Amino acid sequence: MNEQGNTNYGNAGGFTYNPDGTYAYSSHKSEPNLGWSWGAFAFGWLWGIGNHAYLTLIALIPVPLLGLVWMFVNGALGKKWAWESGKFATAEEFNAAQKTWDRAGIAAFIVQLAVLFLIIALIAIIVPIITLGVMETTSSSYMNGII
Repeated sequence: MNEQGNTNYGNAGGFTYNPDGTYAYSSHKSEPNLGWSWGAFAFGWLWGIGNHAYLTLIALIPVPLLGLVWMFVNGALGKKWAWESGKFATAEEFNAAQKTWDRAGIAAFIVQLAVLFLIIALIAIIVPIITLGVMETTSSSYMNGII
């Protein structure tokens, strides 16, 4: 709805057609937000398919470290690719869709960091336990053979 309470049924050159047959001029044109994309960063090729940004599929090429590097390329250029794909009719539609993807991407990134932290913590706990167990077994077997 615009300032007069009318629903926006179309926008051409800053003029909005209202259902009562009048046109209203809007000096504020919505522009697509083409900044960093957490959705493209976290979801990569899945985000790319959903947004018709197929360059994200490069991450599937089995080259060492390409996927990691391509995550950052997706984050930096993903919204630009999605906007240029022509999938979205208006900047408002585009921004709303990308805002949803960004929320999901941030949540996924936080979960990924938490899982990574837990894995590192478990390794830090388990490796010393295994190492001490092997050392005790080795030293006791050695001592049993001497005595």
